[in-house]
Amino acid sequence: MKAFFFLTILLIISCNQKEQEEKLIVKSPEEIQSETFNREIAEAQEEIDKIIPEDSIYSFVNTALSSNNIFNYCDCLNVLSNWFVDISGDLYFVDQLSKEIDIEKERNFITKQYVASLKFEWKENLIKDKRIIRIPDEINSSQEPISELFKLMEVQDCCFTTVSKPIFFQNFQYAVVEVSYYCGVECAERANYIYERDEKGNWKLIKEYNHIFA
Repeated sequence: MKAFFFLTILLIISCNQKEQEEKLIVKSPEEIQSETFNREIAEAQEEIDKIIPEDSIYSFVNTALSSNNIFNYCDCLNVLSNWFVDISGDLYFVDQLSKEIDIEKERNFITKQYVASLKFEWKENLIKDKRIIRIPDEINSSQEPISELFKLMEVQDCCFTTVSKPIFFQNFQYAVVEVSYYCGVECAERANYIYERDEKGNWKLIKEYNHIFA
């Protein structure tokens, strides 16, 4: 009986200690925001992956961009497919696209794709004539990022292209993609493209916007 009583007391003390420890773990607003953001991306990815198969993504890039001058400028492709994010907000892309083509019926679907694309990475050997490279995170946080990029280009012996994960309309009639390259100081170019798929399933460029070069 004494042993049972002693074990009960230990259990109560242990539970109280665990409860106190959990109370001490207070997450910062930044940590909560980051967790929420990552959860939203994961949920969007899961939903979009069921609708847009991987082979459709790579087929589009390998065919539609085969004659794109920006895409073909460099031999290396950045593994990350980040869309350009303007200081006005993460949905800058969606707002800009709405000025170029009617997306009202597609806005929610397009927005989910955009969110799902923020951590998308290109896979090795699935894009024709491109060598996949990864730009280390340390470069973005370094005091001289341009200098570090030059060193990386020297090591890889190539400049690099960045291609966003394509955004498709639900009926696959239209696709939107952002393509850019960086080859040094005053040597860069970026543009957004809207493609339309014809009756034979071929992608045709119908509009170019946000074209910037140095």
